Amino acid sequence: MTDFADDAQEIEIAERESAVAEIRRKAAPPVRVFSECLACGDPIETDRLKANPGARRCLMCQEAYERLQLLRSKG
Repeated sequence: MTDFADDAQEIEIAERESAVAEIRRKAAPPVRVFSECLACGDPIETDRLKANPGARRCLMCQEAYERLQLLRSKG
């Protein structure tokens, strides 16, 4: 059975965690959302942006970019 002190401690911990989360959120750099692919200029797929708001390329261009990076690293 919990008493008043236990309840107060749980509230204090929850408020502290919430305050820390808010400070971290404010301190984090904003994520720039691109609507057009940097490589081809076509719109970035909505599902892709939902999954990764910081995506800078459409899926096809991102895959090509990653293949090129892989070839360069092997090279």
